[in-house]
Amino acid sequence: MKLSKISIFLTVLILLMFLCTQVSGASSKPGDIQVYYNGVHLPGDHVAEPVLKIGEPFNVSINFTVYGDYKIYAKLEDYGGNYFVVQEGPSPVGIYSDVILRSDEYHVFEWMVYPTDKWAGGFIPLDFHYSMIEKGNHIPVAYGAFTVVYPYINHEHYHEEPDINRSMMTSDQFNQTSLFRTVLSVIRSLPDIILGKPWN
Repeated sequence: MKLSKISIFLTVLILLMFLCTQVSGASSKPGDIQVYYNGVHLPGDHVAEPVLKIGEPFNVSINFTVYGDYKIYAKLEDYGGNYFVVQEGPSPVGIYSDVILRSDEYHVFEWMVYPTDKWAGGFIPLDFHYSMIEKGNHIPVAYGAFTVVYPYINHEHYHEEPDINRSMMTSDQFNQTSLFRTVLSVIRSLPDIILGKPWN
C-alpha cells in the first residue's frame, strides 16, 4: 500500500514537472509566424500546392509577431536558378530584407511572385528563410526555413487574372515529398545560421 502511494506521488510529480517545462517553454518563445498564400491562412506545417501557369502571379504573406526587441531578416528562396520572380515585394528572391521590431509589434513580409518557364512540367518549392537578432549579438536567437508553396508549373502561359480560389492539389498526393522538402529546407538554411548578421 505504501509502495503504491509512493508510485502515485512520483507519477504526479513527474507530470507537474513536465507541465511546468511546457509552460516555461511557451512563455519564452521569441515570436510567432503566420503564413498566408493568396490570402488563405496555412496552419501549422501546411504547404500550398497549387497548379500554376508560367507567369501566373500569387501572393505570399508572412505575419511576424515578436515578444522582444529584435531585428528580423527574411527572404524567399528557391534553388537559385531564377525559377521564381518577385513582381512586388520588399526584396527579390534570394535577397534578405530586414525590419526592427519592438516587443509585441508585428510586421507583414509580403511578396507577389510568379514562376518562370525554367521548371515547367515539374514541381519546385519556394521557401521562407528568417533569423531573429538581438541588439549587440550576431548569433540569432531564432532562425529557420520552411516551404511555403510547392507548386506544379505547367507549360501554359498565364494570360488572365489569377483565381485565388484555384483548387489546390491535396496534400495526400505529395506525402512522399514532405520529408524531401524538409531536408532541403534545413540544408538551405545552414548558410544563414553560420553567417548570422549582427545588429549593432
